[in-house]
Amino acid sequence: MEAVWDCSFIATAGNPTKSCFNSIVDVTKAKHYNGLGRYISRGYDTYGLFKLVGGLQKGNPTEEEIKRAVDFYKNLL
Repeated sequence: MEAVWDCSFIATAGNPTKSCFNSIVDVTKAKHYNGLGRYISRGYDTYGLFKLVGGLQKGNPTEEEIKRAVDFYKNLL
């Protein structure tokens, strides 16, 4: 029997949606990783054309969003 490893995901995105983690979750499941949880918040995004307009979600993640990410991680332990 292969070992199952626990993991969690924390990320920022210019357009955060619940589907942001789908690809990485699929890969980790195939590698026998068990997802414990996911946390995503807004993040400053300068990808592609967004760079031309100065980016999206300026000022993100905020201090509150970072605190929530830390709390998310602490609650996993």
